[in-house]
Amino acid sequence: MRQRILILVMVGILAFAGFSGCKQMGEWTGQGAQEVEEGAESFEDGYDKGKD
Repeated sequence: MRQRILILVMVGILAFAGFSGCKQMGEWTGQGAQEVEEGAESFEDGYDKGKD
């Protein structure tokens, strides 16, 4: 009985750790995408100024 409880606790911990890791990676990816979009806008502004 104790082994089953231990196994369930371990599975719960691993599932939670995996979920929190995926959430963190998603946040980092979102921040990176936002920075890329801002960089693209700056590039476009510089390009337009250079054409003038």
